[in-house]
Amino acid sequence: MAKVIISLCANFVDECEAEVPDGKEPLLQIFASSIGTVSHEETRLFKSFKLAVEKRETEQKVGNGKHKETALTALLEELYLHKEIELMEEIKDIRDELKIIRGVFEEQKYVLQGLSKALVEGQKETNSDALYSNLPELNNLITRLEQVEKMEEDAKTTYKSLNHLLDLKQKQANLIEAAGARSEAVESGKQAKTVLFFTIVTIIFLPLSFLTSLFALNIRDFPHDASGEVLFPSRWIYSRIFGTTAAISVPMIGIAISINNLLDMFKKENVKKNIKTARTENFPRIRRWFARTNPIEYDAEKLK
Repeated sequence: MAKVIISLCANFVDECEAEVPDGKEPLLQIFASSIGTVSHEETRLFKSFKLAVEKRETEQKVGNGKHKETALTALLEELYLHKEIELMEEIKDIRDELKIIRGVFEEQKYVLQGLSKALVEGQKETNSDALYSNLPELNNLITRLEQVEKMEEDAKTTYKSLNHLLDLKQKQANLIEAAGARSEAVESGKQAKTVLFFTIVTIIFLPLSFLTSLFALNIRDFPHDASGEVLFPSRWIYSRIFGTTAAISVPMIGIAISINNLLDMFKKENVKKNIKTARTENFPRIRRWFARTNPIEYDAEKLK
């Protein structure tokens, strides 16, 4: 009766089968197949990601603008993580279920080993090796336990591979973001140079336009010709217009070019001034507080 109970309890896993398209499949084989499927899908995702990275690098070197954009779009599609997350969820469930099954097998192994010891004590003439041959369930259980441990190791390897793939995709996304930020910085630099150019042009022509408009006014004090039109000597008008324009434009252009350095200098001066003011205002307060809380030490410090 004991052997029947042991056989039923220890061999229940072999009797658990599931219907699959190819027929019936044992329980442990179902877990092994599921791990293999997840591992195969992880390998496919890794190869697809690798091809997308290689294609983008190739297009960056020799491709034109349209091909570069297409390669970047394909790579960005590969950076979506929903497939990897689904696979990680599945492999995590498999690991949890295998852990439960291993716990059941270990409990059965503990019981069978206890039974083996009890039989050894009851039969002095039988050694433990002979007894193991009378308990084939224990040998089968040890084999199944080794299979579960092997599957747990495979599941752990697949889980680490998925984590590694996620890490690679995150790093690639960071590289793309950094490249985009660098391109934006370069474009901003070009725009800043363009703005500076038009600023210089404005600085030059603003006083020139103002002076030209001013001297074009029909003012009584300006020299006039016989017909009453305003008329200036060429040397006199040119010296006033271009000389004044140069006197105003040159310093303003210098300020426009070095405005950032000037602002940084003023900011540093303000910081130094604030620090000096804080020390001047707070140091006497600190000394008075120290004198009130430590009168003896304060007197000794003054004597020094």
